[in-house]
Amino acid sequence: MIVGTIMRDGGKYRNSALVVGPKGPIATFAKMWLPNGNEREFFTAGDELMVIKSQGWAFTVGICADLDRGEYFATAAKAGAELFLLPVAGSGLAKLVGPDGNQARQAEAHRKLHEKIMRAWARRDAMFICYANQAGRSGNSWFPALAMAVDPEGELLGLHEATEGMLVVDASRDILRNARAAAVPPPEPIEIKNSAGHIIRVRHFSDL
Repeated sequence: MIVGTIMRDGGKYRNSALVVGPKGPIATFAKMWLPNGNEREFFTAGDELMVIKSQGWAFTVGICADLDRGEYFATAAKAGAELFLLPVAGSGLAKLVGPDGNQARQAEAHRKLHEKIMRAWARRDAMFICYANQAGRSGNSWFPALAMAVDPEGELLGLHEATEGMLVVDASRDILRNARAAAVPPPEPIEIKNSAGHIIRVRHFSDL
């Protein structure tokens, strides 16, 4: 389970995700890329990219704008991650919400922005990518309840949008194996950095 939360960090906070396995807590991840001044005012950027082994799979975690950083995906794949799990709290394009609260147009606009990025990284780095946005209204913000999963060949495995719900997909090891055999990896970055310009280290965890 990947559970979004806020963790205190000195005088600021970290936009975080708790990673919990069948045996209990495994790790706590902090969002690496803070995309705007509003987030940087309140949060400290994380400096660890985690590769976690649990139940026979190796996965990594990102939050929201971490999706835009292709070097995070490439580094995770090179470190052994087979899945990239991405909780999102994206409330943009609220002007597309209908007067009756229908969020279908907002969800579709978010999909057009993010699906093509997911397909590109999944195909390039031969990994599954799963994306889940919040649902409904919170104060003045509207979250489009968009969930997507893409396989290592860049194909859309599943889609759920505009209402609360759950997306369940199958992750095929055969597809993963074939995609990795055919992939041409990009040049390995010498170092990756967070939005504060600090070097990100890769750290491995396991619940075994």
